[in-house]
Amino acid sequence: QVPVISATMSSDVHTNQPGFKLDYKSIIVIAFDAILFGDCLSKIYHSTAVRIDNPTLALEMKNQYLERAKPIVLKKDRKALIALLKEAVKEFNSLLPKEYIERKKVGIVGEIFLKFHPFANQNIISWLMSQKIEVMPPTLTPFMTQFFVNRDVKLENNLDTSSIPNPVMKLIYKIVKSEISRFNTIISKFRYYSPLEDIYELADDVKNVIPLVAQFGEGWVLPAEIVSLAKNKADGVISLQPFGCIANHIISKGVENKIKQLYPDLSLLSLDFDSGVSEVNVVNRLMLLKDTIFKKH
Repeated sequence: QVPVISATMSSDVHTNQPGFKLDYKSIIVIAFDAILFGDCLSKIYHSTAVRIDNPTLALEMKNQYLERAKPIVLKKDRKALIALLKEAVKEFNSLLPKEYIERKKVGIVGEIFLKFHPFANQNIISWLMSQKIEVMPPTLTPFMTQFFVNRDVKLENNLDTSSIPNPVMKLIYKIVKSEISRFNTIISKFRYYSPLEDIYELADDVKNVIPLVAQFGEGWVLPAEIVSLAKNKADGVISLQPFGCIANHIISKGVENKIKQLYPDLSLLSLDFDSGVSEVNVVNRLMLLKDTIFKKH
């Protein structure tokens, strides 16, 4: 008799719980801005923490900005959220040494819960940072915007129908893209800037790796993120998968050879997790990845 609530707009999942109603229309805009804010803050934090003598300062600063963002989001004050991000960029820039510092880079992809939750993945991001490796963190933006590409592909292949006219959807995405560009403009002032990706550009870059009709699990988005990381000079990519997760095993491991052909210098590591995976086994695999990327010129 445990109530289960799913915060989703998918027609395939229904939340029929008495006393619970989510007014999507009133929150969708600020919710999307909150996602963009979180993704941007994550990027600038991870780039900063690995380049300063006391990473705790960057962590404390990140947590402070998250706390300050909460009441702003609850008030649905988009202008204040933008102003807060501008302030964060300046503050993180002030922590960085004046000279440019090069770091080996490792990107994180995989199943959405596992790649975001430190307890679930045994804090591998913290371990990588402790080794002076810059983590290119997972972001929510591609996951939340893949709907537009998925819809187009399904309609083109007669796999679905839609009551919403295409011009309307294009207008909606134009607004979404404009908002992403707005946030990118702000974080472009950060000294180690890396942009939030456009979902259609991700799709175009991965078409020669996997067909876009592969939409089960993380679908084509996972290899698209790997390709994007490779294009952004990642030395390695770690794909995090729940043990026995068919979609992730098929997609992530299935495209590995093709991606290696396209990006031979990229090191790929797939890690499976369940409650019985030992910390020693995970660290050993990470050490092998570290040794591989540090041996590269």
